[in-house]
Amino acid sequence: MATPGKLRDVVADALGFTGQLPMIDVHLRNLREAGLLSKAKRGRGAAEVEPTDAANMLIAVAGSAYVKDSVSAVEKYGPLEADPTSLAVHGRKKLQTNFLGHLGLVLTEHTKFSQALSEILVLISEGRFFPEPLDRSADRHRREYISIRLYWPFAAASVHFGFDGQYEVHQLFGSLPLRDSRTAWNVSMIRPGVLSTLRVIDHISLLKVAAIFSPTGRS
Repeated sequence: MATPGKLRDVVADALGFTGQLPMIDVHLRNLREAGLLSKAKRGRGAAEVEPTDAANMLIAVAGSAYVKDSVSAVEKYGPLEADPTSLAVHGRKKLQTNFLGHLGLVLTEHTKFSQALSEILVLISEGRFFPEPLDRSADRHRREYISIRLYWPFAAASVHFGFDGQYEVHQLFGSLPLRDSRTAWNVSMIRPGVLSTLRVIDHISLLKVAAIFSPTGRS
């Protein structure tokens, strides 16, 4: 069962804050008081958290400059709308011929960033995020990749994933000072002279958090 305590420990480990659990506790409390985490059950048993709670925690910790910013970070990044002009799928033909099935994440069905992040955690926990390569000898765990990016000070986030040498997918949520929103994965393309910070939630971090929702405890 995924409890708030388990979520705290896993998010701290995933984002490199294992030695700063009190700070993660504050983020957890801030979100709970703001109604951004599932309410505790009445009676016996610990509260259970949902993938939406994990998504909010990841956004709060990764998107905050200070621990007091938990709620404002979720309110800033969570509702960001997908920019339809930024959706880029490279290697579509290889995806259709070299993989069994389809991409687990259908970005056009998740138009808000928090929804997309929550669905990513669900699909990873169930082993359905990446399609199965037809080449059984492919080292899929080395070649699959995904990263979630938050761009400070902009109201922007992105999802970037793929299979090395085969296909890649990118979607921007919100907006960046770019001539072409399809290039958001390349931070060098952001307008020069703008001080910015990039926070990245990488594949390993997402695997760790998603594992608490897996029936076997592994993703």
